[in-house]
Amino acid sequence: MILLEEFIKELDSKLHKTQHGCCWRLDMSKKIIVRDIKPRIKGFPQSQNFPKRKLSLNNISDLRKILIELNKDRKIQKKKEPIHKEEIIRNFIKREMIEFLKDLENQGVHSHQRRIIENNLEDRFLSFFFKKNELNFSTWPNFNNEIQKSLIDKNYSYSVIKNILSSGSRFLKFLHRNKTPNIFEHYRFSLSPQNKKLLKSKIRKPNILSPSDQKTIESLLSEEFRPIYYIGLNYGLRLSEIRGLELDDVRQSCLMIERQKSERGKIKQPKCEKSRQVPHWNISPSLLYNLISQIKSSNLKDPLRSNSFLSFIRKLKSEGLISHNYRIHDLRHTFISEAVRTHDLLSVRDAAGHSDISMTNKYLHSLPLDGLEIFKPDNNVGNSENSENNKEK
Repeated sequence: MILLEEFIKELDSKLHKTQHGCCWRLDMSKKIIVRDIKPRIKGFPQSQNFPKRKLSLNNISDLRKILIELNKDRKIQKKKEPIHKEEIIRNFIKREMIEFLKDLENQGVHSHQRRIIENNLEDRFLSFFFKKNELNFSTWPNFNNEIQKSLIDKNYSYSVIKNILSSGSRFLKFLHRNKTPNIFEHYRFSLSPQNKKLLKSKIRKPNILSPSDQKTIESLLSEEFRPIYYIGLNYGLRLSEIRGLELDDVRQSCLMIERQKSERGKIKQPKCEKSRQVPHWNISPSLLYNLISQIKSSNLKDPLRSNSFLSFIRKLKSEGLISHNYRIHDLRHTFISEAVRTHDLLSVRDAAGHSDISMTNKYLHSLPLDGLEIFKPDNNVGNSENSENNKEK
């Protein structure tokens, strides 16, 4: 080992004491041990050969033994960079966030909710201040309006922005209570009235399927989307309720809605927290049974995702075949708007699963009509009518 240390010092002297790391390897073609210099230094050799002649090593097995000794406790050394104050604060925030999540767990917050809060903090709330390099906690409340506008510009919905700001306020309250008293004074981030109006102006209004668009979609609809489309249009179900349908839910007079199923497969109660009955107003029970059986027999999970149907609709819209980019929830709006034309409002409310009739009123829209083009009489039709009148005379 003394000889190895002397040879290493000899090799290092040729690099003029530059900061470097090294990695020893065996070159089988030349039967020598080579030291690679990392990082590469301009003006200096990129590798060095171990002086095997001085050790009189000719056997490969002996070279391998030396190689093991050379690489033992000799990992590639990286130049240590000085830790800046900003990096210390970032690490402090990350450590405190871990403690904050543990505190939420002790409070009995559900794991799914904790995961949402963690994503809101790390990816949306804290990243805003990190990008601005604003790491002084006491100044964060001054950026309340600015962080709201940045989230609005990213086209987040009202509920998502509200959850992000709520997660940030909750984290600041934790810091105020446990770590940094008299800094935040229980400040709470919330949407200003001006930004609420701005968000409402950006909310996408629902679209009702016109008769011509319905015919176009039905003619081009693939088999995988057909059950979802017809059930949504004729029963006004949400996508989560369509996922949760079973064959036993089909009754002689109605369809029973007793559960909803998330995209991840989690089953829970319907949104109104009680089962409801949707009458067979538009299609027969046998056809509905066949549609549900198609969903159950198919192993395709993709059609039961809202983005899959949306991409299909966008393709039709880009080709100019339909007038709007419809969503699956627009099928529900269309069902309710058409149902009130032939049924009383209370029956429609019960079928839609609304607890209050005011919510049903929000789903009522004027139905789009076809045939609104300017009428142009046909001359041949007029001549034929005149000839018939002359015959009668």
